[in-house]
Amino acid sequence: MNKLLSVKTILSYILCGAVSAGAIVYCRPSSPCRDVSAKTIAEIQEERQENEKKISEYEDQMKLLEDDEEKQIEYQEALSGQISLMQENITLMNGELDKLNEEIIFTEENIKSLDQEITDKQNEVDESIESFKRRLCAMYMSSNDDMLSVILGSTNFYDLVTRVQLVNRMAEYNDQLIDSVLEDIDGLEKAKADLQTEKNTLDSRLREQEEKKAAKDEELAQLSQKMMKTDEMLEKIRLEQEQLQKSKEDIQKINEELEREEKAIQEEIRRQAEEAQRRYEEEMKKRLELGQPSESGFLWPAPGFFYISSFYGPRWGTDHNGIDVGDSGISGGTAVAARSGIVAYACNECTHDYGKEDSCGCGGGYGNYVIISHDGTYSTLYGHLAYASVQTGDYVEQGQPIGLIGSTGWSTGPHLHFEVRVDGVPVDPIDYVSP
Repeated sequence: MNKLLSVKTILSYILCGAVSAGAIVYCRPSSPCRDVSAKTIAEIQEERQENEKKISEYEDQMKLLEDDEEKQIEYQEALSGQISLMQENITLMNGELDKLNEEIIFTEENIKSLDQEITDKQNEVDESIESFKRRLCAMYMSSNDDMLSVILGSTNFYDLVTRVQLVNRMAEYNDQLIDSVLEDIDGLEKAKADLQTEKNTLDSRLREQEEKKAAKDEELAQLSQKMMKTDEMLEKIRLEQEQLQKSKEDIQKINEELEREEKAIQEEIRRQAEEAQRRYEEEMKKRLELGQPSESGFLWPAPGFFYISSFYGPRWGTDHNGIDVGDSGISGGTAVAARSGIVAYACNECTHDYGKEDSCGCGGGYGNYVIISHDGTYSTLYGHLAYASVQTGDYVEQGQPIGLIGSTGWSTGPHLHFEVRVDGVPVDPIDYVSP
């Protein structure tokens, strides 16, 4: 007998079915359904791709930060060179200021010394004048007469001439002495004036140099501030780089975990596909041996309930991959297998059996659900069950109850979500079943 269900076909079905169902779940016989983070393989792969994009973005950001860091370092090196030269110039200016101060101090000492010499010379002049006065006074007192007395008191012409010459010489000597001292004073005053002019020039140069130094100090302070800002910027860049590297490593770890999870799911899918194929072939062989024909069509999955509340196709901005049967009183009604086959999945963990505005996350939105593989081409899905009465790996007959209808998963109210898939791809169930 030809294989009715190949491993490749089953695996293709389960992969496509899991993606369409919106959740990767797997169950072992007589064990509760395991919901793997309520993600499909496609969602895991999509998340990994998104993470890879983020990793790439982080790497781009880190490259930009590295470029910024290089620019900041180059800028800082230029600043450092500028600061070094500025500090060297300031050192030189300080040396100039020291020299100017030394020259000013030396000039001030010279001025002070000249002041003392001028004072001494002035005292000398004053002393000479006083001495001359004293001598004249002595002459006058000794003769008890004035110049006429000197003349009249002469004993002879020679004596007269001698007396007059003596007086004149004394006067001339004092005049020469005074003139000499006054010349000295004038010279000292001129030297003092020259020194004062030199001091004024030095003071002006000192003020100019101090202003230049103050300007350089301000410029140096600004450069130092810029250097401080570049240090802060470099530290910020390093912290951002560390954070980006950590984020990148965290995402890489998440991706590694997702990859391990995907491999585990793929392995479980492969195992289940092999088991489903084996069971299906056994059941088909038994049916042939007993002379039981295989059914060719599909049964309505919700006996007694026929109102379709939502059809196959676009809905709410996405695709609705099946039909919703939602008659009044359907809660607790029976869902049956539309066709004989092997239960590929049976998720039976959701306890949120009530209407809700968004998904509770169970079963990828389907809540408690069953997927039945029929003949390697067709499969059917029954979602939002209150309870699934079959387990993964069970063989079910067409029309056999598989669970009770409820409102688990993302369901606004009690109804049965029913899908038909061909080679794992959802198709319009109305082409296969009718109320």
